[in-house]
Amino acid sequence: MTPYVSTLPRWSELQTLLLVICCVVNDGQSVEVSTTLGPIRGFSTALGDGTVLNTFLGVPFAAPPTGDLRFRPPQPQEPWTDIFDATRFGPACLQFPRAATTALHAYDPGLDGVSISEDCLNLNVYAPKVSDGDPLLPAMLYIYGGAYLFGANKMYDGSFLAQKGVIVVIPNYRLGTLDYFHQVILQSGASTSPWAVLLPEYEPQKYTDELARQTGCSTQSAQKLVGCLREKTAEEVSHADVGKPYPMLSSAWAPVVDGPGGFLPARPRDLLAMGRFTEVRLMAGCTTDERARDLANIPGVENGVSRDRFVDDLAEFVRRFPTNSDFISDALLHGYTDYESIDDPIITRDNYIQLLSDYRYIAPVEEVLLKMSAGGVSTYKYSFGYQPNPDRWPSWRGVPHAAELRFLFNITSQFVDGAPTAADMDMQDKMVTLWTNFAKTGNPTPSPVDGVTWQPFTNETRAHLMIDRPLSNGRFLQTRRMELWDNVIKKMAETDTCEKDGVTSNGHTVPTAVAMVLMASLITVKLV
Repeated sequence: MTPYVSTLPRWSELQTLLLVICCVVNDGQSVEVSTTLGPIRGFSTALGDGTVLNTFLGVPFAAPPTGDLRFRPPQPQEPWTDIFDATRFGPACLQFPRAATTALHAYDPGLDGVSISEDCLNLNVYAPKVSDGDPLLPAMLYIYGGAYLFGANKMYDGSFLAQKGVIVVIPNYRLGTLDYFHQVILQSGASTSPWAVLLPEYEPQKYTDELARQTGCSTQSAQKLVGCLREKTAEEVSHADVGKPYPMLSSAWAPVVDGPGGFLPARPRDLLAMGRFTEVRLMAGCTTDERARDLANIPGVENGVSRDRFVDDLAEFVRRFPTNSDFISDALLHGYTDYESIDDPIITRDNYIQLLSDYRYIAPVEEVLLKMSAGGVSTYKYSFGYQPNPDRWPSWRGVPHAAELRFLFNITSQFVDGAPTAADMDMQDKMVTLWTNFAKTGNPTPSPVDGVTWQPFTNETRAHLMIDRPLSNGRFLQTRRMELWDNVIKKMAETDTCEKDGVTSNGHTVPTAVAMVLMASLITVKLV
């Protein structure tokens, strides 16, 4: 199998550029900074609250990953002597073609003019102006999402976070085929999410073979394949569409399990179980309706989803589980049915959204919180449930995936008429305060925000902050559903079906061990 090489920026390269600043010259709108790599020129901006930000755009932090450096870990950037112009955005990394023409530009129309290049390892820095003798400021490194297929640092304006007294750094990283901390914030995803890692059962070799076929390269050896791919143009490699036969995957070019000594030595779930994780303070959460967009193509979805459609779609959904799929279908059907309103299409639709959201995002995040909290890590959980009024999305979608980003990065295209309301701006201020407090101190509320002190998450309390207007603390958020995934579905997906002597309500035969686990879990869940 061709080895997977991480293409994310290494913190050491970023440190080299960012953490050693010799002097700053502020000349009106022009700001010059001397670094160990060479001088750079950015610009200063006075914000409405009196804060002055120094901004540096498109600054290279690693050597161009082209030619022989394609598919290799990032290498150090060569120093420069002339002043580097950091007043305009650098190129975005090559995008998967379909994503580049749909999701990327639909999310931010301002990206229509951004250049795209294989030479894209650059970062943007947003830093409050400081004077000599001022204390050093904490830094927040934001790594954007995009299914490993699309995205660019230009999409995210770090000035909203920076005006709270932190330095915001947003790097690009290689995508698709070309694909360090004291605190960590996980937003809508975790290493245990079903789409996050290309596990062995997803047969990653097939993707490599298909890439070789489409580019005309030999698979006789990994060395010959990589050598051939380095001779192709970046467009030839990035435009190859190898597909994604497994429905839980977002990209064929997710990280893979390398084995001992590799970037990812084992499955993330196994590493968590063994306690092999970095013990840094964690803040993590999701939006309330992560996967609402998955139902957008259902005719009449604004009026709900029929029970029959839900049952039929669920039968297709469980095909992704190689064992016990009939049993898993029964368990999920019972777990996401409101029997008092079994034929209500609105409630059925909302339960459908929750099932998909729990599977891909909410349950995996809960699993990581539980494991890290049990390991003694300070953890905080949130649920983002604020929906602007008016909103650019139809009301039935609720608060979908990435809905919180417009508040952290002031993505004006995501607000009605391109401008947030007074209530939206109030939410922006609260969120930016919580996020930057955590970056500075490891505690999102060292003093109350909106009169609320965010309670830490523990396995005993499962405390969370509901981010809405107003903010509010809660406990045991949807614990019944979380236990269903963690103690039933996960175990059943890994259970052999050789001994079958139990029967489900639909007449499906399942292992006795499976039935016993289900009964024990449902009894426990009922008591919560």
